[in-house]
Amino acid sequence: MSDLKKTFLTALLRVGTNLLDFDEKHCPPQLLLDKSSSLVQHRAPRTSHFNQNAVDWLADRFSFKFQPSDQHNHIAAVISQACLHRILDELRTTRQALLSTLQSSTLPRVRNVRIWCPTGKHRVLAAPQNAEWVVQLHCPPDDTPPEVLIELVRQLIYCNLKYYQSHDIVQEWLGRLSPCKRDTLKLLQANKTLSTAFDGLLKFPGLWEGFQLGNIHKHMALHCDEELVNFLAHIQHSWELIANQDRDVAGLIDFATVRLVQSLAPALCHNDRKAICTMFDSGVLFPDVKDHMARRSIRHSLLRVQMVVPSIRSFHENMKFFSIIVKIIRRHLLPGLHRQPFRQSLHEIWKAPARPLVELREGVLQPSLEGLSFETAYWQLVLAALRNFPSLGGDPPKVD
Repeated sequence: MSDLKKTFLTALLRVGTNLLDFDEKHCPPQLLLDKSSSLVQHRAPRTSHFNQNAVDWLADRFSFKFQPSDQHNHIAAVISQACLHRILDELRTTRQALLSTLQSSTLPRVRNVRIWCPTGKHRVLAAPQNAEWVVQLHCPPDDTPPEVLIELVRQLIYCNLKYYQSHDIVQEWLGRLSPCKRDTLKLLQANKTLSTAFDGLLKFPGLWEGFQLGNIHKHMALHCDEELVNFLAHIQHSWELIANQDRDVAGLIDFATVRLVQSLAPALCHNDRKAICTMFDSGVLFPDVKDHMARRSIRHSLLRVQMVVPSIRSFHENMKFFSIIVKIIRRHLLPGLHRQPFRQSLHEIWKAPARPLVELREGVLQPSLEGLSFETAYWQLVLAALRNFPSLGGDPPKVD
Protein backbone atom coordinates (compact mmCIF):
# COMPACT_ATOMS: atom_id res chain seq x y z
CA MET A 1 0.00 0.00 0.00
CA SER A 2 1.45 3.36 -1.00
CA ASP A 3 2.00 6.33 1.31
CA LEU A 4 -0.91 8.16 -0.27
CA LYS A 5 -3.41 5.59 1.00
CA LYS A 6 -1.66 5.21 4.33
CA THR A 7 -1.75 8.96 4.87
CA PHE A 8 -5.00 10.14 3.29
CA LEU A 9 -7.28 7.11 2.81
CA THR A 10 -9.94 7.53 5.46
CA ALA A 11 -12.75 5.13 4.58
CA LEU A 12 -14.53 2.94 2.06
CA LEU A 13 -18.15 4.00 1.71
CA ARG A 14 -21.16 3.25 -0.45
CA VAL A 15 -22.33 6.43 -2.14
CA GLY A 16 -25.34 6.98 -4.39
CA THR A 17 -24.62 8.07 -7.95
CA ASN A 18 -26.61 11.26 -7.36
CA LEU A 19 -24.13 12.34 -4.64
CA LEU A 20 -20.97 11.96 -6.74
CA ASP A 21 -19.75 15.43 -7.71
CA PHE A 22 -17.36 15.72 -10.67
CA ASP A 23 -17.47 19.53 -10.87
CA GLU A 24 -13.93 20.89 -10.47
CA LYS A 25 -15.28 24.06 -8.86
CA HIS A 26 -16.29 21.97 -5.85
CA CYS A 27 -12.89 20.42 -5.11
CA PRO A 28 -11.27 20.89 -1.66
CA PRO A 29 -9.95 24.45 -1.24
CA GLN A 30 -6.28 23.42 -0.92
CA LEU A 31 -6.36 22.19 -4.54
CA LEU A 32 -7.47 25.57 -5.87
CA LEU A 33 -4.15 27.15 -6.82
CA ASP A 34 -2.83 29.66 -9.27
CA LYS A 35 -2.97 28.55 -12.88
CA SER A 36 0.77 28.15 -13.25
CA SER A 37 1.07 25.27 -10.80
CA SER A 38 -2.34 23.75 -10.25
CA LEU A 39 -3.75 20.47 -11.35
CA VAL A 40 -7.28 21.69 -10.68
CA GLN A 41 -7.81 25.31 -11.70
CA HIS A 42 -10.55 27.93 -11.24
CA ARG A 43 -12.64 27.15 -14.28
CA ALA A 44 -16.07 25.90 -15.21
CA PRO A 45 -16.41 22.22 -16.06
CA ARG A 46 -15.21 21.64 -19.61
CA THR A 47 -17.06 19.43 -22.04
CA SER A 48 -13.67 18.11 -23.22
CA HIS A 49 -13.56 16.13 -19.98
CA PHE A 50 -16.39 14.03 -21.40
CA ASN A 51 -15.46 11.47 -24.00
CA GLN A 52 -18.20 9.29 -25.46
CA ASN A 53 -15.67 6.81 -26.84
CA ALA A 54 -14.35 6.30 -23.32
CA VAL A 55 -17.87 5.65 -22.04
CA ASP A 56 -18.57 3.19 -24.86
CA TRP A 57 -15.28 1.37 -24.21
CA LEU A 58 -16.06 1.00 -20.50
CA ALA A 59 -19.66 -0.01 -21.15
CA ASP A 60 -18.43 -2.80 -23.42
CA ARG A 61 -15.95 -3.89 -20.77
CA PHE A 62 -18.61 -3.80 -18.04
CA SER A 63 -21.03 -5.85 -20.15
CA PHE A 64 -18.48 -8.65 -20.13
CA LYS A 65 -17.51 -8.37 -16.47
CA PHE A 66 -18.63 -5.77 -13.95
CA GLN A 67 -17.84 -6.16 -10.27
CA PRO A 68 -18.51 -2.96 -8.29
CA SER A 69 -16.51 -4.37 -5.38
CA ASP A 70 -13.37 -4.69 -7.52
CA GLN A 71 -10.93 -2.03 -6.33
CA HIS A 72 -10.32 -0.94 -9.94
CA ASN A 73 -14.01 0.02 -10.09
CA HIS A 74 -13.87 2.01 -6.87
CA ILE A 75 -14.16 5.75 -7.34
CA ALA A 76 -11.57 7.90 -5.62
CA ALA A 77 -12.87 10.94 -3.75
CA VAL A 78 -10.96 13.81 -2.18
CA ILE A 79 -12.79 15.76 0.50
CA SER A 80 -12.10 18.51 3.02
CA GLN A 81 -12.16 18.09 6.78
CA ALA A 82 -15.48 19.98 6.87
CA CYS A 83 -17.02 17.47 4.47
CA LEU A 84 -15.68 14.62 6.59
CA HIS A 85 -17.38 16.05 9.68
CA ARG A 86 -20.70 16.19 7.80
CA ILE A 87 -20.29 12.51 6.89
CA LEU A 88 -19.46 11.59 10.49
CA ASP A 89 -22.54 13.47 11.70
CA GLU A 90 -24.80 11.73 9.18
CA LEU A 91 -23.46 8.26 9.98
CA ARG A 92 -23.33 9.03 13.72
CA THR A 93 -19.88 7.55 13.96
CA THR A 94 -16.31 8.50 14.76
CA ARG A 95 -13.24 8.96 12.59
CA GLN A 96 -11.67 5.85 14.14
CA ALA A 97 -14.76 3.77 13.42
CA LEU A 98 -14.73 5.04 9.84
CA LEU A 99 -11.15 3.80 9.43
CA SER A 100 -12.32 0.29 10.27
CA THR A 101 -14.26 0.22 6.97
CA LEU A 102 -10.92 -0.26 5.20
CA GLN A 103 -10.85 -3.81 6.58
CA SER A 104 -14.59 -4.50 6.45
CA SER A 105 -16.78 -6.18 3.85
CA THR A 106 -19.86 -4.32 5.15
CA LEU A 107 -19.72 -0.66 4.22
CA PRO A 108 -21.97 2.16 5.47
CA ARG A 109 -23.92 4.23 2.93
CA VAL A 110 -23.81 8.01 2.71
CA ARG A 111 -27.24 9.38 1.77
CA ASN A 112 -27.08 13.17 2.05
CA VAL A 113 -23.51 14.48 1.65
CA ARG A 114 -22.17 15.32 -1.82
CA ILE A 115 -18.63 14.04 -2.39
CA TRP A 116 -16.10 15.45 -4.86
CA CYS A 117 -14.40 12.96 -7.20
CA PRO A 118 -11.46 13.94 -9.44
CA THR A 119 -12.05 10.92 -11.69
CA GLY A 120 -14.76 8.33 -12.28
CA LYS A 121 -17.29 10.23 -14.38
CA HIS A 122 -16.90 7.92 -17.37
CA ARG A 123 -17.32 4.82 -15.22
CA VAL A 124 -20.57 6.14 -13.76
CA LEU A 125 -21.96 7.00 -17.21
CA ALA A 126 -20.91 3.58 -18.53
CA ALA A 127 -22.96 1.77 -15.86
CA PRO A 128 -26.21 3.77 -15.49
CA GLN A 129 -27.92 0.76 -13.93
CA ASN A 130 -25.55 0.97 -10.96
CA ALA A 131 -27.25 3.18 -8.35
CA GLU A 132 -24.31 3.31 -5.94
CA TRP A 133 -20.55 2.99 -5.99
CA VAL A 134 -17.83 2.07 -3.56
CA VAL A 135 -15.88 5.26 -2.91
CA GLN A 136 -12.32 5.45 -1.61
CA LEU A 137 -12.51 8.49 0.62
CA HIS A 138 -9.29 10.52 0.86
CA CYS A 139 -9.28 13.32 3.41
CA PRO A 140 -6.01 15.27 3.64
CA PRO A 141 -5.54 17.64 6.59
CA ASP A 142 -6.45 21.22 5.78
CA ASP A 143 -2.80 22.29 6.14
CA THR A 144 -1.46 19.73 3.64
CA PRO A 145 0.75 21.60 1.12
CA PRO A 146 -1.09 21.69 -2.23
CA GLU A 147 2.06 20.76 -4.15
CA VAL A 148 2.26 17.49 -2.17
CA LEU A 149 -1.25 16.49 -3.22
CA ILE A 150 -0.70 17.52 -6.80
CA GLU A 151 2.58 15.60 -7.14
CA LEU A 152 0.98 12.45 -5.72
CA VAL A 153 -1.95 12.76 -8.12
CA ARG A 154 0.45 13.14 -11.05
CA GLN A 155 2.14 9.89 -10.10
CA LEU A 156 -1.20 8.09 -9.73
CA ILE A 157 -2.30 9.41 -13.11
CA TYR A 158 0.50 7.52 -14.84
CA CYS A 159 -0.32 4.28 -13.02
CA ASN A 160 -4.03 4.66 -13.83
CA LEU A 161 -3.24 5.23 -17.49
CA LYS A 162 -1.41 1.93 -17.65
CA TYR A 163 -4.36 0.05 -16.09
CA TYR A 164 -6.82 1.45 -18.65
CA GLN A 165 -4.92 0.59 -21.82
CA SER A 166 -7.44 2.17 -24.21
CA HIS A 167 -6.46 5.44 -25.93
CA ASP A 168 -9.91 6.86 -25.25
CA ILE A 169 -10.20 6.02 -21.58
CA VAL A 170 -7.03 7.90 -20.69
CA GLN A 171 -8.57 11.24 -21.69
CA GLU A 172 -10.21 11.65 -18.29
CA TRP A 173 -6.80 11.62 -16.57
CA LEU A 174 -4.99 13.53 -19.32
CA GLY A 175 -7.40 16.39 -18.74
CA ARG A 176 -6.04 16.79 -15.21
CA LEU A 177 -2.48 17.52 -16.37
CA SER A 178 -1.11 20.84 -17.57
CA PRO A 179 -0.84 21.07 -21.39
CA CYS A 180 2.95 20.71 -21.21
CA LYS A 181 2.84 17.56 -19.07
CA ARG A 182 0.02 16.18 -21.21
CA ASP A 183 2.22 16.51 -24.29
CA THR A 184 5.13 14.91 -22.43
CA LEU A 185 3.00 11.94 -21.41
CA LYS A 186 1.77 11.43 -24.97
CA LEU A 187 5.38 11.62 -26.17
CA LEU A 188 6.36 8.94 -23.65
CA GLN A 189 3.44 6.70 -24.62
CA ALA A 190 4.43 6.97 -28.28
CA ASN A 191 7.91 5.66 -27.46
CA LYS A 192 7.04 2.00 -26.92
CA THR A 193 10.53 0.94 -25.84
CA LEU A 194 10.85 3.60 -23.16
CA SER A 195 7.25 3.37 -21.92
CA THR A 196 7.62 -0.42 -21.63
CA ALA A 197 10.72 0.12 -19.49
CA PHE A 198 8.74 2.41 -17.18
CA ASP A 199 5.89 -0.13 -17.13
CA GLY A 200 8.30 -2.62 -15.60
CA LEU A 201 8.44 -0.41 -12.50
CA LEU A 202 4.67 -0.13 -11.97
CA LYS A 203 4.66 -3.13 -9.63
CA PHE A 204 6.84 -1.13 -7.20
CA PRO A 205 4.52 1.69 -6.03
CA GLY A 206 7.12 3.13 -3.65
CA LEU A 207 9.46 4.03 -6.51
CA TRP A 208 7.03 6.51 -8.03
CA GLU A 209 7.51 9.29 -5.50
CA GLY A 210 10.60 10.20 -7.51
CA PHE A 211 8.86 10.27 -10.89
CA GLN A 212 9.36 13.67 -12.58
CA LEU A 213 7.04 13.75 -15.57
CA GLY A 214 8.11 17.30 -16.38
CA ASN A 215 11.70 16.19 -17.07
CA ILE A 216 10.94 13.21 -19.31
CA HIS A 217 10.90 15.30 -22.49
CA LYS A 218 14.40 16.60 -21.65
CA HIS A 219 15.69 13.05 -21.29
CA MET A 220 14.06 11.96 -24.54
CA ALA A 221 15.50 14.98 -26.38
CA LEU A 222 18.99 13.55 -25.81
CA HIS A 223 18.12 10.66 -28.18
CA CYS A 224 19.80 8.19 -25.82
CA ASP A 225 16.95 5.70 -25.50
CA GLU A 226 19.26 2.72 -25.08
CA GLU A 227 20.96 4.27 -22.05
CA LEU A 228 17.62 5.30 -20.51
CA VAL A 229 16.14 1.83 -20.97
CA ASN A 230 19.25 0.18 -19.54
CA PHE A 231 19.08 2.25 -16.36
CA LEU A 232 15.35 1.63 -15.92
CA ALA A 233 15.97 -2.11 -16.42
CA HIS A 234 18.71 -1.88 -13.79
CA ILE A 235 16.20 -0.35 -11.34
CA GLN A 236 13.66 -3.10 -12.06
CA HIS A 237 16.20 -5.91 -11.70
CA SER A 238 17.58 -4.47 -8.45
CA TRP A 239 14.17 -4.20 -6.78
CA GLU A 240 13.07 -7.61 -8.04
CA LEU A 241 16.11 -9.03 -6.22
CA ILE A 242 15.26 -7.06 -3.08
CA ALA A 243 11.64 -8.28 -3.22
CA ASN A 244 12.81 -11.86 -3.90
CA GLN A 245 10.84 -11.92 -7.17
CA ASP A 246 7.63 -11.80 -5.09
CA ARG A 247 5.02 -9.57 -6.75
CA ASP A 248 3.01 -9.28 -3.52
CA VAL A 249 6.08 -7.96 -1.70
CA ALA A 250 6.79 -5.60 -4.60
CA GLY A 251 3.31 -4.11 -4.19
CA LEU A 252 4.01 -3.40 -0.51
CA ILE A 253 7.13 -1.31 -1.15
CA ASP A 254 6.24 2.17 0.11
CA PHE A 255 7.62 5.67 -0.50
CA ALA A 256 9.37 5.89 2.87
CA THR A 257 11.28 2.63 2.35
CA VAL A 258 12.58 3.71 -1.06
CA ARG A 259 13.44 7.15 0.31
CA LEU A 260 15.53 5.60 3.09
CA VAL A 261 17.46 2.98 1.12
CA GLN A 262 18.01 4.67 -2.25
CA SER A 263 21.67 5.61 -2.76
CA LEU A 264 22.85 3.23 -0.01
CA ALA A 265 25.34 0.46 -0.81
CA PRO A 266 24.67 -2.16 1.89
CA ALA A 267 27.16 -4.82 0.73
CA LEU A 268 29.94 -2.29 0.14
CA CYS A 269 29.59 0.18 3.01
CA HIS A 270 29.63 -0.87 6.68
CA ASN A 271 27.75 2.25 7.82
CA ASP A 272 25.01 1.74 5.21
CA ARG A 273 24.65 -1.90 6.24
CA LYS A 274 24.40 -0.92 9.90
CA ALA A 275 21.79 1.76 9.13
CA ILE A 276 19.63 -0.71 7.20
CA CYS A 277 19.77 -3.24 10.05
CA THR A 278 18.71 -0.56 12.53
CA MET A 279 15.81 0.57 10.34
CA PHE A 280 14.63 -3.00 9.83
CA ASP A 281 14.74 -3.66 13.58
CA SER A 282 12.66 -0.53 14.26
CA GLY A 283 10.07 -1.47 11.62
CA VAL A 284 10.69 1.64 9.52
CA LEU A 285 11.57 -0.34 6.39
CA PHE A 286 8.83 -2.33 4.63
CA PRO A 287 6.24 -1.54 7.35
CA ASP A 288 3.42 -3.20 5.36
CA VAL A 289 5.23 -6.55 5.24
CA LYS A 290 4.06 -8.15 8.48
CA ASP A 291 5.18 -11.77 8.07
CA HIS A 292 8.34 -12.35 10.11
CA MET A 293 9.90 -14.81 7.66
CA ALA A 294 9.17 -12.54 4.70
CA ARG A 295 10.80 -9.59 6.47
CA ARG A 296 13.83 -11.69 7.29
CA SER A 297 14.17 -12.77 3.66
CA ILE A 298 13.83 -9.19 2.34
CA ARG A 299 16.40 -7.96 4.83
CA HIS A 300 18.85 -10.64 3.72
CA SER A 301 18.33 -9.76 0.04
CA LEU A 302 18.74 -6.03 0.62
CA LEU A 303 21.97 -6.47 2.58
CA ARG A 304 23.43 -8.49 -0.31
CA VAL A 305 22.99 -5.68 -2.87
CA GLN A 306 26.46 -5.21 -4.40
CA MET A 307 25.84 -1.68 -5.68
CA VAL A 308 24.16 1.59 -4.85
CA VAL A 309 20.41 0.93 -4.51
CA PRO A 310 18.80 2.67 -7.51
CA SER A 311 15.41 4.38 -7.75
CA ILE A 312 13.42 6.53 -10.15
CA ARG A 313 14.66 9.57 -8.24
CA SER A 314 18.30 8.52 -8.71
CA PHE A 315 17.50 7.93 -12.40
CA HIS A 316 16.54 11.60 -12.75
CA GLU A 317 19.57 12.71 -10.71
CA ASN A 318 21.95 10.64 -12.84
CA MET A 319 20.39 12.08 -15.98
CA LYS A 320 21.55 15.55 -14.90
CA PHE A 321 25.15 14.37 -15.25
CA PHE A 322 24.58 12.22 -18.31
CA SER A 323 22.87 15.06 -20.19
CA ILE A 324 25.99 17.21 -19.70
CA ILE A 325 28.18 14.39 -21.04
CA VAL A 326 25.99 13.93 -24.12
CA LYS A 327 25.99 17.66 -24.88
CA ILE A 328 29.80 17.83 -24.58
CA ILE A 329 30.37 14.86 -26.88
CA ARG A 330 27.83 16.07 -29.44
CA ARG A 331 29.38 19.55 -29.44
CA HIS A 332 32.93 18.31 -30.03
CA LEU A 333 32.45 15.09 -32.03
CA LEU A 334 28.96 15.14 -33.52
CA PRO A 335 28.20 18.71 -34.64
CA GLY A 336 24.96 18.96 -36.58
CA LEU A 337 23.78 15.50 -35.53
CA HIS A 338 21.77 16.47 -32.45
CA ARG A 339 18.64 14.60 -33.54
CA GLN A 340 20.39 11.34 -34.42
CA PRO A 341 20.60 8.45 -31.91
CA PHE A 342 23.63 9.18 -29.72
CA ARG A 343 25.28 5.77 -29.60
CA GLN A 344 24.56 5.04 -33.26
CA SER A 345 26.13 8.36 -34.31
CA LEU A 346 29.29 7.57 -32.36
CA HIS A 347 29.46 4.07 -33.80
CA GLU A 348 29.31 5.47 -37.34
CA ILE A 349 32.43 7.60 -36.83
CA TRP A 350 34.38 5.05 -34.78
CA LYS A 351 37.26 3.07 -36.23
CA ALA A 352 39.30 0.55 -34.24
CA PRO A 353 42.84 1.93 -33.82
CA ALA A 354 45.82 -0.11 -34.98
CA ARG A 355 47.58 0.44 -31.63
CA PRO A 356 44.90 0.98 -28.97
CA LEU A 357 45.90 2.94 -25.87
CA VAL A 358 44.35 2.87 -22.41
CA GLU A 359 44.54 5.87 -20.08
CA LEU A 360 45.85 4.80 -16.65
CA ARG A 361 45.56 8.24 -15.08
CA GLU A 362 45.23 11.78 -16.35
CA GLY A 363 47.57 12.13 -19.32
CA VAL A 364 49.30 8.75 -18.78
CA LEU A 365 48.62 6.25 -21.58
CA GLN A 366 49.64 2.64 -22.03
CA PRO A 367 49.28 0.28 -25.02
CA SER A 368 46.35 -2.10 -24.57
CA LEU A 369 47.12 -5.81 -24.54
CA GLU A 370 43.81 -6.52 -26.27
CA GLY A 371 41.96 -4.98 -29.18
CA LEU A 372 39.75 -2.02 -28.37
CA SER A 373 36.03 -2.64 -28.84
CA PHE A 374 33.49 0.10 -29.53
CA GLU A 375 31.88 -0.54 -26.13
CA THR A 376 35.18 0.04 -24.31
CA ALA A 377 35.89 3.14 -26.38
CA TYR A 378 32.37 4.44 -25.73
CA TRP A 379 32.72 4.24 -21.96
CA GLN A 380 36.24 5.68 -22.01
CA LEU A 381 34.83 8.64 -23.90
CA VAL A 382 31.91 9.06 -21.49
CA LEU A 383 34.20 8.95 -18.44
CA ALA A 384 36.66 11.38 -20.02
CA ALA A 385 33.84 13.85 -20.72
CA LEU A 386 32.60 13.49 -17.14
CA ARG A 387 36.06 14.12 -15.67
CA ASN A 388 36.70 17.15 -17.84
CA PHE A 389 33.25 18.69 -18.10
CA PRO A 390 34.25 21.98 -16.34
CA SER A 391 36.60 22.84 -19.21
CA LEU A 392 34.70 21.16 -22.05
CA GLY A 393 31.08 21.98 -21.32
CA GLY A 394 29.01 25.12 -21.12
CA ASP A 395 27.75 24.18 -17.66
CA PRO A 396 30.39 24.99 -15.02
CA PRO A 397 30.30 23.16 -11.67
CA LYS A 398 27.86 24.71 -9.20
CA VAL A 399 29.35 26.33 -6.10
CA ASP A 400 27.69 25.18 -2.86
